Amino acid sequence: MAFRNSNIRRDKVQFKVKFSFFSSLSFPFLLILFFLVVLPFFFIAFYSFVNVRNNNIYLTIDNFARFLSTPGFYKVLGRSLWYAVICTVICIILAYPFAYFMSKCGDRMRNVMNMLITLPMWTNLLLRVVAWKQILDEGGLFSTILNLLGFGEHTLLGTDFAVILVMVYVYLPFMILPIYNQLLKIHKNLKEASMDLGASSFKTFFKIIFPLSMPGVISGFTMVFLPAATSLIVPRYMSNGDPSFTFIGPMIESFFINANNRYAGSAIAVILAIVIVVSTYIINKADRTVVKDRLPKPAKTVNPIATDEERAAYEKKN
Repeated sequence: MAFRNSNIRRDKVQFKVKFSFFSSLSFPFLLILFFLVVLPFFFIAFYSFVNVRNNNIYLTIDNFARFLSTPGFYKVLGRSLWYAVICTVICIILAYPFAYFMSKCGDRMRNVMNMLITLPMWTNLLLRVVAWKQILDEGGLFSTILNLLGFGEHTLLGTDFAVILVMVYVYLPFMILPIYNQLLKIHKNLKEASMDLGASSFKTFFKIIFPLSMPGVISGFTMVFLPAATSLIVPRYMSNGDPSFTFIGPMIESFFINANNRYAGSAIAVILAIVIVVSTYIINKADRTVVKDRLPKPAKTVNPIATDEERAAYEKKN
């Protein structure tokens, strides 16, 4: 017994040593996280509740009231969320078949397709968006094709098509990879067992494969919807200066830089952060619900020492 207790104490000491070692390794990351995420958000939250008059700082909620009472703000916020939803749905429609095909390929083909997916991310986002601007602008590739087809030269900038096209191009890899990783985790024996029990390939996919891949879809939804709703570069370059394509990201930037009003910009940023937190909570809630529905429910059994009356009541109830 003493030998066993000594082993337990030794394991606890080793665990503490390992835990403290990994904790020390994570300290630089936590420091960077504090200075680049926590501290800036603290200042944004602080600026959203203050205003400066005659070189004096006053606590106020006027910054929030100004936007919450302006119909134009809701229009911009709704437009940003609506375009993010469209972008996310299109990404799901395009990403799922591609990810499913990848999961069925051999290792060599998977590596090639993974490289093709991640290769654009090696280039700066701004350069990629500017390249798309040249393609969609008058005299670009799309305009040349339209001219050859007899429609004349037209610019596609400032259209819904241009904004959604480039947003899908930018965020599609972030939808493919989570779905692909989740599909790889599904054991092939599940499909074989379903087929052996008489289910068709169509029924096996919708009853087995698709439900088990839903965590990957929900993870991809989070990774696409949130950055798409706060996108800054894509709306700025694809809108071609059209005020009807004002998004929430460029609006925040305009208050911070052009209008030199960090207080109003901070208020919009806080409102947007609240919307994102609520959206994330709803998505995570849906993810937990999907996982819970997939788990088998425990079978109800009768108490072995129950009386005949209790057994009859149980059978009548169930």
